[in-house]
Amino acid sequence: MASQSTSFWPNLMNLVNISNLVQSDPNNDLNDLKVLLKSQFPGNAVQVFLFGSRFLGVGNEKSDFDVCVKIDNGFIERNIMRIKYAIKSDANWKFLEMLDGKCHVIRAVSVPMNLQYDINCSGDLSYCKNKLVKYIFDLQPIARYMVIYLRDWTNKHNLSGSFRSHIIVKMVIYFLQVAKFLPGIQHFLKNQLITSEDCDVDFIELNYHPLI
Repeated sequence: MASQSTSFWPNLMNLVNISNLVQSDPNNDLNDLKVLLKSQFPGNAVQVFLFGSRFLGVGNEKSDFDVCVKIDNGFIERNIMRIKYAIKSDANWKFLEMLDGKCHVIRAVSVPMNLQYDINCSGDLSYCKNKLVKYIFDLQPIARYMVIYLRDWTNKHNLSGSFRSHIIVKMVIYFLQVAKFLPGIQHFLKNQLITSEDCDVDFIELNYHPLI
């Protein structure tokens, strides 16, 4: 679809509006999950973070909620099994499946809100990277619009398996940096490295001319 088409911007804004609607933080679900997990891990600090497409504001009605659970005991494998047990035994949650891979993911549905969640204990680095992307989207809002458009385009052309969201985000950021519409990342990161050991990210406030 050419950007000069009379239907381009109305269609894109419809996608953006949908992403805005589904971005809303399901606060009750997260609070319920945190209370549930605190009962399973007494004496440990429990943190619950949203990340992924909904958190970034590029999701749609079919997007699930990605959740990172951080527990300060260092036992990731043991923790995920205890989280699975807690969810299976609680009436407010419906356990669907455990996904194996680089990190275990518990797929569950919140019964009160009827929303699907993918829960893991190894996503704090992803959350911190998402904070960086969200900062970029705030700095240059057209970047989020471009990602929303490209996600929809790849889905329509059955290319979403080849072009995952994180690839599209990187392509958009690179394009805008080359076009001088975004600065290099080193210019707004207070902490120069985002690592799995330390991903507490702070950003320098920049005055940058938005394209929209």
